[in-house]
Amino acid sequence: MNGPRILVSIKQVSQADTTEFDPSGVMIRHPEEQELNPFCRRAVTFGVELARSHSGTCSVVSMGPPSAAEILREALAIGADEAYLLSDPSFAGADTLVTAEVLEHFIRTRELAYDLILTGRFAIDANTGLVGAQLAELLDMPFAGAAKQLEWVANSLLLSTELDDGIRSVQVKLPAVIAVAERICAPAKPSAEEIAAIPTENVQRLDRNDLHFSVDKPKSRTTVDEIQHESLQRLNIVVDGSHELDKALAFLADQHHRTTPSNLVPAITTLPMQHAAYLCDPEQPDLNRHFVSYLLSGDQSNACQLCVLHTESDLAGVSKSFPGVDHLVRLKGSSMEDDLVPVIADWLRAHPQELLVAPATSFGREIGARLGVLLDAGVLTDLTRLEIDHLPQITGWKTVGSVASVAKVSSTTAMGIVLLRPGVPTHASRLRPSTPSQTTLVVPERGRVVLTDPPVPDPIFNFANAPIIFGVGAGVNAYEIDDVFRLAQSVKAELGCTRKIADRGLMPRSRQIGITGRSVSPALYIGIGTRGSHNHLAGVRGASTIVNLTLESAVGDTGVDLTVIGDWHDTLPPIVEYLRSITDNAACKQPEDPLLH
Repeated sequence: MNGPRILVSIKQVSQADTTEFDPSGVMIRHPEEQELNPFCRRAVTFGVELARSHSGTCSVVSMGPPSAAEILREALAIGADEAYLLSDPSFAGADTLVTAEVLEHFIRTRELAYDLILTGRFAIDANTGLVGAQLAELLDMPFAGAAKQLEWVANSLLLSTELDDGIRSVQVKLPAVIAVAERICAPAKPSAEEIAAIPTENVQRLDRNDLHFSVDKPKSRTTVDEIQHESLQRLNIVVDGSHELDKALAFLADQHHRTTPSNLVPAITTLPMQHAAYLCDPEQPDLNRHFVSYLLSGDQSNACQLCVLHTESDLAGVSKSFPGVDHLVRLKGSSMEDDLVPVIADWLRAHPQELLVAPATSFGREIGARLGVLLDAGVLTDLTRLEIDHLPQITGWKTVGSVASVAKVSSTTAMGIVLLRPGVPTHASRLRPSTPSQTTLVVPERGRVVLTDPPVPDPIFNFANAPIIFGVGAGVNAYEIDDVFRLAQSVKAELGCTRKIADRGLMPRSRQIGITGRSVSPALYIGIGTRGSHNHLAGVRGASTIVNLTLESAVGDTGVDLTVIGDWHDTLPPIVEYLRSITDNAACKQPEDPLLH
């Protein structure tokens, strides 16, 4: 075959709602509860289809314990040509950068024989989304994701990629690493009999020596210190919507004055350091102001010099947007992640920082991941809380596995890179006056990833500061979503959805709430026709009050303040009518972010 040579990197994940770790921070895997990561299953399916349509080959590789051979056999049953398991006791407990380094060693032993390397967008157990970009940086290849459409053109790819708030079209030179989106194809699901028919010896196993590692154990830059199963102290009140709706309205009347959930620890950090920097996402101006406000809210923030790196053209306007900042660095020229990374890395080498913060958006993930490689820095992503007790250790908390589980993660490298999850409550307690110094850095185009069409944003997306959010679940039919949207608009609420709705293409993925979507922290969240699953509720755990309108057979048992059983067509309109009466009541609104005014 003279067609393209494709490699798909896949991961084995737990089927369970919770993620377990041993005392040393290594994930506990029960072989009978493991499966192929759903995002990776799409990558394998698409990789096989792409190879076949271009007379090429598709290989699969996974780093993991011996039990991971089963997902490689499944990939072979889907149609992959070769399968490789990278397994060694020294790989246990590896963070994302070590995982990328192991994959890099494998690819180099194959003499860089691949034209295209595919990964899934995320792994559902940790939701980091870093390995693909880190692997691309180690191999000095361009990276793009999450691709929902792909066209092979000579020595490049034309991609339509999903951003957090819309779609972007780019052209990427080959060879490249590409993360694929959920809706790039329907996932193939071979039967148990088809998988069992694949001989175990068809999976080629390679250890540390086969991969030519020069060290006994690759060093992780981040660690999982502990897992806590939090008691969220939700009220778990259940009423029958057919004849007890007055109780639901009375509950809302009692609860609407709450502004923050009393059971959650505020996401406030102290900054006992000299130098910290924040990297702005050019597509998220409100979120940038929100997080800069957060960094200026710590008890010791006055002692820290805070620098903001941004791609805005109007330095004076940016200065007004970020009162309290000490330095502003304008990144002039290309705003493509592939072009920005080397320029930012050079600046950080010349101006060492103890902490670099960015939002955990597609932009922040790629740049943070690649900077972690270039600067040998630990990357902590999707944090909902940040703690800095003593340097160089930087510690944070993130949701894992289920709504009731959070992981404490740490970085001990000279500079820590932190990606904060959008939607967490991070309001500033005070601001400080400042007159920032200003610097301009020129960002040349490398031409490896080129924008072909401007991003198409979701124009009504505003989760960061929405006081009320409606979440649409599978109990709402496709033709009814517009009706729910109009009801949401009538009370100035934003509209989100569960993963099932996003996977069916009924709403943009930018509006998906949950472990693999967005986090939100409104005063009031109302789920409409949702099951109340752990993965979905993980995205609304910061809400002051959570209400679920659902059928009795689909009621979740934890994580909800009020469940109204019945047909949402009957229960939602009276609730909306009540909300109209309090929409202008300041007690129903989130605390104001002073940087937004």
